Amino acid sequence: MFQIFKDKGLLFQETTLAMSLADGQQTTGEALTTQVMVEIEGRSVLTKFIILPKAKGNRTLLGTDFLSSAGLVLDVKNTCWYFWDNPTHKYPFGEELDTPSIVEKMSSNTCQLREGEGESLTSVPRSRNLTSCWNPSKMSSNQGRSNKYLGAPH
Repeated sequence: MFQIFKDKGLLFQETTLAMSLADGQQTTGEALTTQVMVEIEGRSVLTKFIILPKAKGNRTLLGTDFLSSAGLVLDVKNTCWYFWDNPTHKYPFGEELDTPSIVEKMSSNTCQLREGEGESLTSVPRSRNLTSCWNPSKMSSNQGRSNKYLGAPH
């Protein structure tokens, strides 16, 4: 997405962001921001995009701030969405994307500790820590399901 924005000549502002990583660690990083008009089902929403230039292989995510400003309501139980001001006109989540599920991604990765982690543990807690690092039985039941994206109306 970043390359598309650059090719279209969009202007970016440099900034430093405080971020919380998936493992709970706090970090700061360089980021670029820009605002883009996103069109969805004939409506336009000015949306702030945050680009992490050093990140590799990341995907574009539209978060709850976008859902709120666009007035989108997700009906997960019925696998559809609608605009808050027109709840009778529902849109299906869309077709399945060909992306590996989180289980497939995680099962192909080995469990590695960061440098220095586990060094002060005795052999029993150390092996217990390593074996509990990957436990598929504790994962959600989304195994085998594909991710979906917002699609056209019913």
